Amino acid sequence: MPVITIDIGILDKEKKAGLVRELTAKASEVTQIPADKFIVLINEMFGGFRARADEVRKALRGDQVAYVLVTSPDPLSIREILYFGERLREQKMPRDAVVVNRLRPDRRGHPSPGAVREELDRRRIDLAPPAEERVVRAFEEEARLGEMDRKNLAALATLDDGAVRPLRVDVPAFAGDVHDLGGLAKVAAILAP
Repeated sequence: MPVITIDIGILDKEKKAGLVRELTAKASEVTQIPADKFIVLINEMFGGFRARADEVRKALRGDQVAYVLVTSPDPLSIREILYFGERLREQKMPRDAVVVNRLRPDRRGHPSPGAVREELDRRRIDLAPPAEERVVRAFEEEARLGEMDRKNLAALATLDDGAVRPLRVDVPAFAGDVHDLGGLAKVAAILAP
């Protein structure tokens, strides 16, 4: 079947109607379908599109749909969900929940090298010297990264429009990737306790 390509600028209503008549006549000629039947065929195929689109639009704003924005503490990820959250707000669609993945724990205090040595001994973990100092430095680095996560996540407050505050669920950073049913079960227990 031939392809008809048309390069048109801005058309007024009369020009659009003329163009549709010409296209219908050409399509009728090419397909060997009478013009009136061709219009019925097109209408059957696409005529209900607007009504279906309106139904979908209405459903997406209904009580049966919830929008969950998922991010990590990474600033780029946060900017992305803030952008999407603003688009939802513009469309008068709710931002029901925010899930923050891979959140580092809030580390308080400062372990002493002696306390680290006691814990290593209690767990029967044998590390080469200076193990205590390395563990304390790792703890300090993890605490610094956790504090940076919390500072980055402060930007999520802009999702609160005053009337309804989205539910927020923090999923902690696990020691390894979630790639099996056991890991998914841990995440599920946090999301739906």
